[in-house]
Amino acid sequence: LFRETKSLNLSDYLHSRPNEAEEKMVQKIVLTDKKNVHVCHVSAKESINVLRNVTSEVTPHHLLLNIDSDLGAKGKVNPPLRTEKDNETLWNALLNETIDIVASDHAPHTLEEKQEFDNALPGVPGVETTLPIMMYFMKNEKISLRRLVNAICEKPAEIFNLNKGEIKKGFDADLNVFDLKNEKKISADMLHSKCGWTPFENFHAIFPICTIIRGEVVVENNEIMVNPGFGRFVGEKYA
Repeated sequence: LFRETKSLNLSDYLHSRPNEAEEKMVQKIVLTDKKNVHVCHVSAKESINVLRNVTSEVTPHHLLLNIDSDLGAKGKVNPPLRTEKDNETLWNALLNETIDIVASDHAPHTLEEKQEFDNALPGVPGVETTLPIMMYFMKNEKISLRRLVNAICEKPAEIFNLNKGEIKKGFDADLNVFDLKNEKKISADMLHSKCGWTPFENFHAIFPICTIIRGEVVVENNEIMVNPGFGRFVGEKYA
């Protein structure tokens, strides 16, 4: 049916993956007897009512974007962008800790891969903009600093048993330094991703003036200070 439509849009795509489908799947997951279940990128308001005895996450694009966003094929993601009401419900769930963490779900497809809606690959870039956008909302009192630190630093480390998330002896020294006056509008040309675009063009954000990983300065004043290969996979050896 959707392939026969002349011009697909975000609303059409939402109908192919309705809220009820996500709700039923989350409910099915919650009812399993498996331990340590984590529900990724919650997007539907109905899912919030069935999140029990699991941890979960939400993305900035599901908090801030919806079917009315002027993105076209660039806004094609799985699960899909939904409605403003879904945005509001997800925000409330994040603030009251029904949803545990904020995650980028970074999928840096190129502009060439995001042209024709039907063939566009689902996903958006977000790893570089997630914290700066959330810092802007913290500054403007949408979310407290305490809750933001918990959702982006402490809770992810706790859930996935990582040696990170706290400023503490024996933990990896991963830090960001911010000047809250350093507010900017996001533009693709200021970012480092090779995909060449962002769904958050012109969104307000506060970028760190310095980023430290494992005790070493890796970015300062938007300039990368380390060579390729410095990064380290964070995976099973930490679990």
